[in-house]
Amino acid sequence: MKKHNTIFNIVANWFIAIAIAILISYFIKTLFIDTYKINNRLMEPTILNNERLCINKIANLSKGSVILFKLYKGKKNEINLVKRIVAEPGDTLEIKKKIVYINKKKENGVCDYNFTHRIMTDDLLFDSIFFKNNNIYVKNNKTNELGVYYVELTDTLAKKIKKLKNIINIKKVSTDKGIKSSYVAPEINNNYWNTDNYGPIIIPKKNHTLNISYHNYEIYKHIILEYENIKIVRKNKKLYVDNKLITNYTFKNNYCFVMNDNRDYSNDSRQFGFVPTRNIIGEVSYILFSFNKKKSSLNKKRIFKKVK
Repeated sequence: MKKHNTIFNIVANWFIAIAIAILISYFIKTLFIDTYKINNRLMEPTILNNERLCINKIANLSKGSVILFKLYKGKKNEINLVKRIVAEPGDTLEIKKKIVYINKKKENGVCDYNFTHRIMTDDLLFDSIFFKNNNIYVKNNKTNELGVYYVELTDTLAKKIKKLKNIINIKKVSTDKGIKSSYVAPEINNNYWNTDNYGPIIIPKKNHTLNISYHNYEIYKHIILEYENIKIVRKNKKLYVDNKLITNYTFKNNYCFVMNDNRDYSNDSRQFGFVPTRNIIGEVSYILFSFNKKKSSLNKKRIFKKVK
């Protein structure tokens, strides 16, 4: 009988220990830390495709932080995305020839961003192994030009490649100001902005009042309707709320503007608009796991690397 009770007590104690461990794990994951696997190249070179990330839910976020946040496509479809905060509530953002300006000052970049470059070489078979070894993504040859490559490079790596003997020319691919782009938010296409020349635009701040007119309403229409739950009606080039004429609007929430580190991919605030700060899940703090599929090996130097 005692032996039976002893076995029962051991099993019961193990069950209780496992239950407590599960509860603690759930508590920590819910309130403090979570993990997330990225499945795209939008944050390269900071975060590579298929890397597993550590999300700090209690970190103090600021301009330059890499974050995980919720984006709602419709009222039921929710997706999680990883981007970098480039502008905070109350900031004025403008992009000129790919350079980001915050409050009229050049962005204080915390990393070396990727941009699409056009490389002209004197050899059609120019060192493709070099691209592979340096984890450089080669895009499709848009013009079928012999010896020409379209690749994603940081400015640092572009300078390095420019010194190679087979290089004739290398430059960033850019869209001129005033050329309308289908890759920016539809609400602001009337301004003929594009991914390389965008704004100026004021980031909405809680309790901050902005002048809202028939001309700039399109910029803020989405968040006022979706996140502020206010329906503004346009009529005869004037704006109305509940049949009352308005010329300004005071925001109820804070918002931020996020961008990819792989800057020529516009699947960020240039396309889907402002992000409510309440939708932020946490800061991407570390890379937990990294695997190079091309080399079929671990990226040992990137495991437990702090994300800056």
